[in-house]
Amino acid sequence: MSSVADQMKTEYQAAMARLLKSYHSTPIEKRDYSPSPSARSPREIVLHCALTVEAFTGLLKGQPLPFTDYKQVEPAVRAQEKEVGAAEDAEKWLNERSETYFAWLDQTKESDFQALVKLLGMDMPARVICEILSEHMVCHGAQIDYIQTIYGDRAWHQFE
Repeated sequence: MSSVADQMKTEYQAAMARLLKSYHSTPIEKRDYSPSPSARSPREIVLHCALTVEAFTGLLKGQPLPFTDYKQVEPAVRAQEKEVGAAEDAEKWLNERSETYFAWLDQTKESDFQALVKLLGMDMPARVICEILSEHMVCHGAQIDYIQTIYGDRAWHQFE
């Protein structure tokens, strides 16, 4: 594994820990709470992150997304979240897909991070794809924190 891979893994693990800390601080009975019909629940957010890791790991392995236009992404992702979320544990899905991502990182060389990956018509270095994965989870962890305040939980769980 390269030093870049070590850095990407460390950043991802920190982001995942932050996301799961927010998720675990959400009472089980509130994990399906959504503040509006169009908003994701905490469980759906974790599942969304798992599905994103799966899709981006595929991109890094050379498998294109099944979309040609960004407008196709949201409806397809929402449908997949609903389909999977009804039967599977979101955290389990995230852990399993993260292990696949880590396996990819473990076999990479420094030069692999410079390779261009096509994401919805844009060419991006693989390193940027990896950075997006971590930042994506950090943002969604904050989203879970916000949902907690909507139902009245104002504790600072990240510091507990």
